[in-house]
Amino acid sequence: MNRIFSHTMLIAMTFLMLVSCKGLRSGIGLRGIILDDNMMTLDGDTFRISETIGDSLLIVWYDHAENTPFYLIEQKHNGFYYVQQEARYISAIENTSKFVCIDNRTIYDHHDRTSFTIPCNASHLYYLGEWRGLHAFTNQDSICFSDGKCINLQEYAYCMKSEQEGKISLVCGVQTKQVSLEELYVSDSLHAEEDATAIILKREYSIRPQNEHEDAGAALCVNLEIPKGNSESDKAIRGWMVNSVKDDALAMVCYQDTIPSTSSLTYNETFSLLDKYGELWKKICLNDYQAGDTFVLIMTCDIITRKVADCRDYTTYYYQALPYSGGAHGLPRSYYITYDKRRKLFVHASNTIKPSMMNRFRELALKNLKMKHDSIHGMKSTWDGFTQSVLPVYDTISTKNDTAFLPTSEYMCDKWSGWNSTSGNGSAYSTFPLPHLAILPEGFVLTYHPYQIDCFAAGEYHALIPFNDAKKCIPFSYGNHDEANPGLQHFIKQRKKTYFPASTK
Repeated sequence: MNRIFSHTMLIAMTFLMLVSCKGLRSGIGLRGIILDDNMMTLDGDTFRISETIGDSLLIVWYDHAENTPFYLIEQKHNGFYYVQQEARYISAIENTSKFVCIDNRTIYDHHDRTSFTIPCNASHLYYLGEWRGLHAFTNQDSICFSDGKCINLQEYAYCMKSEQEGKISLVCGVQTKQVSLEELYVSDSLHAEEDATAIILKREYSIRPQNEHEDAGAALCVNLEIPKGNSESDKAIRGWMVNSVKDDALAMVCYQDTIPSTSSLTYNETFSLLDKYGELWKKICLNDYQAGDTFVLIMTCDIITRKVADCRDYTTYYYQALPYSGGAHGLPRSYYITYDKRRKLFVHASNTIKPSMMNRFRELALKNLKMKHDSIHGMKSTWDGFTQSVLPVYDTISTKNDTAFLPTSEYMCDKWSGWNSTSGNGSAYSTFPLPHLAILPEGFVLTYHPYQIDCFAAGEYHALIPFNDAKKCIPFSYGNHDEANPGLQHFIKQRKKTYFPASTK
């Protein structure tokens, strides 16, 4: 009799264990206890807390089984937990406690118990707001509305919630544009005006894997907005653009100093030289990094240029290079460059800032850099603490400085960027570099690449100095050019009539 009873009890316990491991059921209140290390129990079973939303919502999953589902549970006022949603994966959405993401595609409204699907990847979403009953979200690459409409952003642009009610901020480098959700919604139906003065050139110079067992290869990809005119500024911009592509690409294979630079190029010379440098890059890669039929490393370099401001006084371009030749990450860099049409030269600190006001301009730049530094690190540093981290030799008491140790320069573009502009009085302020000085409708911008001001994860530092702040430092005026302000197409990939066809070499 005891044997029969024991056997019956074993079957019953096994059945109960199987039922408990199958998952949680909705509509039934569960007793829960929060434990240490992001763990909790629900009716005796142990779950890991994936995320907490507000005061009463939790996303949990069963910690001791493979392929277990995730659950959205809510703690009611009676102290019990109730299952709201079950899925393969559930994640929170930033800036909202109303919505969660289900399986990277579906948005679940746990207030109204409704859901909808958006066309972009929803694994990391930020809630932007509501317009006419439509909810807007962004994953940094796109902006999606709850009716399925999706607006794609440019490669180097992103959006964030604005401080202005009902608006968001479109951001590209240091440039921003405040737009309403209504403007965004209708923008995708508009055609961007074709810029008759420039052409988009896409080229790829690549070495593909030789067989199915090889994953190494090399690819130089350029996506350039090239001016088509014959003015002095057009020729100078084309010369700078081709030289920059050549320098960054050939620096990866240590041949950057073997080919002289050129100062200006015609429209046809630009295409010819780009192809010449691209084919040379391929040949060097094959010669130096291929053993037999096998390429020995992965090497890529993506370069983008775009015109971001243009008026009668100046034209400004944005440059971004993403080189990678092994390791945990590449060494990306971006910057702005301005050609002054009046003075017929590229703007640098040494030819634009009054020598007597150079240190004042440096102080303005450092104050702007400090603001970004504090924002990135979520802390308010002291002025002395920040300047000593950027200028480790800066002596705030005696002003006697050993200027040998300053931010490092390891980038090809620093050779011509104005890095070595000094005012010559020997202080730390006088030797702090002012690289990549450029003009935007928002003011003067300086650029510092990763590791020059901060760690790699902090990214690029763009110091933006408004015209009014810097007007005593500059002998000429660059302000009041509303026509140079960027339009929506600067941030959003609106449909265009044509693109210059890509070419694969």
